[in-house]
Amino acid sequence: MQKTRKSNQQGFTLIELIAVMVILGILAVVAVPKYIDLSEKAADAQVQGVVGAMNSAIALDFAKQVADGQTYAAPNDLVAVKDLLANTPGGATGPWHGMTSSGAVTISGHAYTLSLTTATGQLIPAVSFTKAEPQPQSNS
Repeated sequence: MQKTRKSNQQGFTLIELIAVMVILGILAVVAVPKYIDLSEKAADAQVQGVVGAMNSAIALDFAKQVADGQTYAAPNDLVAVKDLLANTPGGATGPWHGMTSSGAVTISGHAYTLSLTTATGQLIPAVSFTKAEPQPQSNS
């Protein structure tokens, strides 16, 4: 004799619920590391954008001074570059406002160090960045 399911019975069986939980667990194990990696890549892309904006501000300042017939006075530190950037259209806001005078900046929880260098034989300095390695957690 077969048991028939009542037509007014509602809900899921225990096996169906466990199967859904296993599938969600597998998705979480796969998706979370990918999300973390994407957030790090997004922060890297954002700092590359900041460096590009700073280099563009330096190039615009160079072009303006040359067009005005002036002798080019290159910015001598990152604070001067930050001031140049603040005076460009759309440069009033951005993650560079949190940058210290030593070039340390934190973007989306990731630490970077910006530096201003002039290569040998180059007239215009360039901004570059290095990513700070995360510090190991101490157990004290």
